[in-house]
Amino acid sequence: MSGKTKAELVFIPSPGRGHLLATVQMANLLIDRDERLSITVLVIKPSYDPNSSLNSYSPESNSRIRFIDITTVNSLPMSVSSPHAFHKLLIENHKDPVRNSVTKIVQDFGPNCGLAGFVIDMSCIAMIDVANEFQVPTYMFFTSGASTLGLMFHFQGLRDYQNQDVAVYENSSEELSIPSYKHPCPCQVIACFNIS
Repeated sequence: MSGKTKAELVFIPSPGRGHLLATVQMANLLIDRDERLSITVLVIKPSYDPNSSLNSYSPESNSRIRFIDITTVNSLPMSVSSPHAFHKLLIENHKDPVRNSVTKIVQDFGPNCGLAGFVIDMSCIAMIDVANEFQVPTYMFFTSGASTLGLMFHFQGLRDYQNQDVAVYENSSEELSIPSYKHPCPCQVIACFNIS
């Protein structure tokens, strides 16, 4: 950013309180670094949770961070093959409302402000298409710790490179050596979303 030019980042966290809270913490860290930066967090509100409230997510609000609810009128089928497929469909279903919100944000800019980029939750990868339409870069943000990312990569590697069916670990009493963990981890304590 040069001189007095202000820049706006658009954050898109995955639906869920934990993702939103981690995103707000990241946004606060960024705006504390430069007074010319402001952030809009687009909060995807799934139709199955219409009562979620922005106020409960942003107790320590900052004047340079604003929140916009993103809802869609399209209902999603509840009989999707897996939670992962449902989440993917949910994010795809919100691309148009996100596009419309960002268009409005850009139209409201003054002469010394510009859209600097999108910061998206790793599980909102479909939103890269929307950022590309605005010709701005997209940055990925992983809301969990590095060890969780390592766990996900480990299971993906077992599937892709060793052709293992990792579902066998779901009810196993075995302990796994995971490169991002200091000690072997009992399979029973590993969240099932990493195995399925």
